[in-house]
Amino acid sequence: MLKKITGLNQGTIMSIRGFYLRRKIRIARNDYQRAIECYNKAIELNPKDALAYYSRGKVKYKLKDYSGAIEEFNRAIELNPDFADAHYRCGRAKNKLKNYNGLLKNLIMPLN
Repeated sequence: MLKKITGLNQGTIMSIRGFYLRRKIRIARNDYQRAIECYNKAIELNPKDALAYYSRGKVKYKLKDYSGAIEEFNRAIELNPDFADAHYRCGRAKNKLKNYNGLLKNLIMPLN
């Protein structure tokens, strides 16, 4: 079923799931750099995975890399324009950088 939806083979799907599981463990241990490495690998396996970019953005946000987080959230939004939480979190990161015009764009855009 997932192969039909994603176009990926079963081995690749299982690898991506493994990277997500390891990432959860790394975040629970506050090992954010290793969590980013897991997302990097998941994105390498499936560069159209909006959730991977979004999740990597959340980790960068926790590391206070707000510019990096914005880049990740924007990539997630490019891949899935209706990804409301990516818009919201992108706006939060822009707020941290005092980019209030950008913040408004992210908050208003999903409403259109």
